[in-house]
Amino acid sequence: MIGPNADNLRNLFGDYSYPAHMETLLEMMHKKNVFNMPTATGIDAGADFIETQSVYTAIHSADDLDCEILYAQGCAVRDTSTAGFAAAVETARKADVAILVVGDKGGLTDDATSGEARDRAVLDLPGVQADLVKAVYETGTPVVLVLINGRPITLGWMAEKIPAILECWFPSEAGAAAIKDVLFGDANPGGKLPISFPRAVGQIPVFYSHRPSGGRSNWKNDYVETPTSPLYPFGYGLSYTTFALANLNVSATAQANETFTVQVDVTNTGSRAGDEVVQVYTHQLVSGITRPLKELKAFQRVQLEPGQTRTVTFTLPVNLLAFVNAADQLVVAPGAVDIMVGTSSADLPLRGSVTLTGDVTPVQRAFTATAQVS
Repeated sequence: MIGPNADNLRNLFGDYSYPAHMETLLEMMHKKNVFNMPTATGIDAGADFIETQSVYTAIHSADDLDCEILYAQGCAVRDTSTAGFAAAVETARKADVAILVVGDKGGLTDDATSGEARDRAVLDLPGVQADLVKAVYETGTPVVLVLINGRPITLGWMAEKIPAILECWFPSEAGAAAIKDVLFGDANPGGKLPISFPRAVGQIPVFYSHRPSGGRSNWKNDYVETPTSPLYPFGYGLSYTTFALANLNVSATAQANETFTVQVDVTNTGSRAGDEVVQVYTHQLVSGITRPLKELKAFQRVQLEPGQTRTVTFTLPVNLLAFVNAADQLVVAPGAVDIMVGTSSADLPLRGSVTLTGDVTPVQRAFTATAQVS
């Protein structure tokens, strides 16, 4: 185990957590107290208040693991020195697998890399962490990259070369044990990204729900250096098993203030039990104003045993498709609506449509769909 967040309790927590705010108060004792807040007394560090395990401790203390756990920090989160690289490289060479735990420190203090008032000009791993990852990777030892971070990271070559990447964000008290369970196969991950991961900072803003003219730099579509598509799209996430969707069935017509249904079968095509999140996106073809190319309107997590197939039936209010027109009214407009179903905003293999009938109708906004799994 290698990396600045491998054996670090504090960095499991984000900026709006108790330890982070204790550190803020401590910093105010020694630097300018911008908000004239009461300062803390009787504590030495924010970590004094954390009752949890680090990722290294959770793995090292596990009773059910028949292996030797080696450790080297390599560097701290914002280090500019590579002095610890030699020990990290030597540790990696002795190991069958190198688990690299890298990323951010969340907080509001000057040493934090993610949080309120801690904006960044670049999204690379802070300090020399990317160099540490490269040094360990070049040993030839297989690498698992664990990210403990508060914002997307431009991973560059790591996304192509490192075969396993686990995105953990700031997982807090129970995070280390959960990470251990996923790394050693005791739990099957089923999370989905709530954001798009950019390939480079120049892509920002990068998001799936752009208009027809958005999401690209010019008529040639891609940038000079990189595609305009995100590195990892909104809604993306892998599992230790695989899934397939089939048999899409969509209501033919509907009108304002009614509902329509979207039905799909999902099958676990792998050898392990797991969860898939079925996602439904829509696009209004004719609306009088430009509309996003796709908008998430419904989703449902489905638990499946190996080989099992289940049917998900979504019931969507037509008013969920409402938009603000040129007259500043929230309306449902007649016409065809594309229905796209898949497992991320970029993986939508099933397509159908529903035709909205009637006139342009002012409506009350709807916010949620329902789903039934059978």
